[in-house]
Amino acid sequence: MTTRDDRREQPSSRFNRSKATTSAFTMVELLVVITAAIALLVLFLVYTQKAAARRQRIECVNNLKQVGLLCRAQGAENRLFSAGGNVSKVLTNTPETDVIAMLKTMTNLANPRVFVCPADRKRSPASSWSELSRDTVSYFFNLEGGEVHPNVLLSGDSNMTTNAVPLSPGISVVTPGSAMGWTRDRHQNAGNVALGDGSVQQATSARLAEWISKGAPMMLWIP
Repeated sequence: MTTRDDRREQPSSRFNRSKATTSAFTMVELLVVITAAIALLVLFLVYTQKAAARRQRIECVNNLKQVGLLCRAQGAENRLFSAGGNVSKVLTNTPETDVIAMLKTMTNLANPRVFVCPADRKRSPASSWSELSRDTVSYFFNLEGGEVHPNVLLSGDSNMTTNAVPLSPGISVVTPGSAMGWTRDRHQNAGNVALGDGSVQQATSARLAEWISKGAPMMLWIP
């Protein structure tokens, strides 16, 4: 039999159960809010990284447009990047010394900073032409390129590989049968290249290998 005291306690018990239920729902809602906030933060970071990579790619393309045009001009003057295979007449000292010396003659460029890809974390751009060195250059140069070969690679990102092995600094001879690709260092397994027709294109590893397979042997200077 229910006593009067029991009847007095019943409303209080219902209140406590209602309060506990409300607290439980509040905790669930808090977890939902936290999860949503974390998801939004992850999406924001991914978007920011993609936007930064896109800006770096665009800046790299602009750099190579300037570099490629001057490579063609140098080839027309039969000095370096000659398209005629006259490399032996140009490389009188060490390849690095000769190439850097030739790059320093490109005074039509407003700033030597264009020789460094913004996605290259291993190098810092030169603040003046006198500081230009292998350590302030990100791009390879084809010592036998030129405007007479519109599809040949003149210059581009130097993080290239052959048979999945990164090319070593110095002179590398690349033949049409070479299995070329890119490292992950820049542009997310892709790279930018300046062609003999004055254009700059982004290439995946597969696209790079296709270009190499259809082209002539190249003598590349790798910084």
